Amino acid sequence: MSQLEKELEVEIKELEKQKETLEEELKKVNGSLTGVRLHLKNAREEREQFDEASNQILVHLKSKEDELSRSVFSYRMEADVVNMWIGFLENTWTLQTSYIEDKEKQVNGELERYGDYLVNLVIQLLSAYKEGLGVSLASIKETVEYLRQSPRSEKSPSMNEQNPKENKSKRRYEEEYLDLESKFLMTLSTVEAIKKQFYIQPEDTFRKDHEKVEKLFAALEKIKSEFDSIQRPGLEIETPTQKSQNPLTNGYPISSSSVSGKASKNFREDEVTDGSSIKVEKTSNTTSKPEKLEFDYEKAERDHLTDEIGDWESDELEKEFRAIL
Repeated sequence: MSQLEKELEVEIKELEKQKETLEEELKKVNGSLTGVRLHLKNAREEREQFDEASNQILVHLKSKEDELSRSVFSYRMEADVVNMWIGFLENTWTLQTSYIEDKEKQVNGELERYGDYLVNLVIQLLSAYKEGLGVSLASIKETVEYLRQSPRSEKSPSMNEQNPKENKSKRRYEEEYLDLESKFLMTLSTVEAIKKQFYIQPEDTFRKDHEKVEKLFAALEKIKSEFDSIQRPGLEIETPTQKSQNPLTNGYPISSSSVSGKASKNFREDEVTDGSSIKVEKTSNTTSKPEKLEFDYEKAERDHLTDEIGDWESDELEKEFRAIL
């Protein structure tokens, strides 16, 4: 009996464990069933709301359809009127388009032609300025070299009185230097103005040969750099009051802005007073170095007259250039 009781107790325990397991599974099933029922309820509510919204939309669309039917009828009547206007506008547009195309072709042809004129004019001006500045730069170098090699007149008043001819020659070279410098600077300012006017508008199809113009601007910029690299000599005619107060002080360089005015003024005044004496000096002694340089500057002066005539022509070309722009 004891053995049977033990077996029954073991079987009872196993059945109790199965009962607990089944109860837990039943709880899970009941929870799942509750969730599914809740989802079903929500789905039914959503379906009812959707059906209600659909009915409202259908009613709204029906009213809109009626309105659109009435609008279509009125729009068809308006379409007939609009079609008439469309035909009129198409004909007008065709005529206007053909006129604009012809006008654009004419304008483009004129722009291309005047663009070529402009570039050719700029090339001619820059080529002339390049040649003139090259000659002027060589003359400036010779003048600066002579002024550096010539003795300074501020050593003593007696020496100045003993060599009036040499002092007058040196003064003439200083005036010649100022004149060359002022013309050089004015030409450079003109080149800068041309460059500014030429590049004031963006590049377009109506200007050709840009490379030639750029090469000329680069060459002129190189000449300008070479001119800037030349050390400007101290000129006695620029500081007369300082030399009279202290004969031992040297002349100091002045700014390029004051050079232009003084140079042109001194050149005009001394051209009349010293013209005859300079010619006598050139014929009296042709063997010394200063007199040879004077002879060279006699030739340079004639060249400057030619350059001055060229400047007048350049002014006319510049006026035409600005008028084209």
